[in-house]
Amino acid sequence: MASSMTARIGLVLGMALLVGCASTGAPPATLHGSPAKQLDDVLALSKKASDAYAQGRMDEAAKDYQSLTQLVPEDPNYWYLLGNTLVKLQEPDQAVQAYDQAIIRNPRHARAWHNLGVIRLRQSEAAFVSSAETANSGDPLQQASRRIATALMHVSDVPKSSGSVDAQSLAEDVPAAAASTTPTPISSSIQSMHPSKPAPSGSSP
Repeated sequence: MASSMTARIGLVLGMALLVGCASTGAPPATLHGSPAKQLDDVLALSKKASDAYAQGRMDEAAKDYQSLTQLVPEDPNYWYLLGNTLVKLQEPDQAVQAYDQAIIRNPRHARAWHNLGVIRLRQSEAAFVSSAETANSGDPLQQASRRIATALMHVSDVPKSSGSVDAQSLAEDVPAAAASTTPTPISSSIQSMHPSKPAPSGSSP
């Protein structure tokens, strides 16, 4: 697993460096030394971010994953992991942006698609709840909004939301090299996986 992750990040980092050299004549300013040292630095930061996430230090994890998306911008998994961290920090709009970036880089990133859907579902539910609460009494819009909010509540299978995101409905983190492209079955959409452990054999990404 470690050698696979190293090879994957090395390849992506190498492409990023080539792009940097072509556009600016030099690698990113935050990376120094030989390619091997730069790879070691990225891997060390990746482990630091994963450890911070696992230990609940979300501010630190978000900062580290943000740095990783800058150092290795073409790796979709760092964007995905950044999105998960932002969800835990109750920053759903920023999380959506991170998941979008992951999907741009890998349109078959099933976990990013799943989590993006969860967030948008919660946001839609909250919007219809607010519509029902702010509509004038007797306005047909009030009843229509309530019906839609109730339907979304049943779809998401969570209590009525006040706008916050229920992180437990999200597909949890896996190391960057362990993410696959197999779509997540609906029946196993609510799951909890430790961010530092790979998905079980045969499971979704």
